[in-house]
Amino acid sequence: MVGEYDMLDGYMGQTLWMKKTLHTVDKDFWVQDRKIYSFHAETGASTRVGGYYRQAGNFTFLTVPKAGHFLPGDNVLASLAFLDDYVNHGILQCRGAYKRGKT
Repeated sequence: MVGEYDMLDGYMGQTLWMKKTLHTVDKDFWVQDRKIYSFHAETGASTRVGGYYRQAGNFTFLTVPKAGHFLPGDNVLASLAFLDDYVNHGILQCRGAYKRGKT
């Protein structure tokens, strides 16, 4: 995960670093379109954009909008949503009908 406005380790810096160091990630990973991770913060709430991601196997690279270096503090609800996915499902679910606490 990287915050969109992270001045220390932002999207471009992380992308360059990963391309140089993660040799096990398939080349197709880098050319695929980013998908939208959306979620509902509460039951009945409108859908929110939690980030933009690429995924290959068990590797996911997620960019979170309106967040900086301290991503969980900048975008608490999105952080809770995708951490819940990892804890309960082992992988980012990236579903539009996300409801916290439900599968």
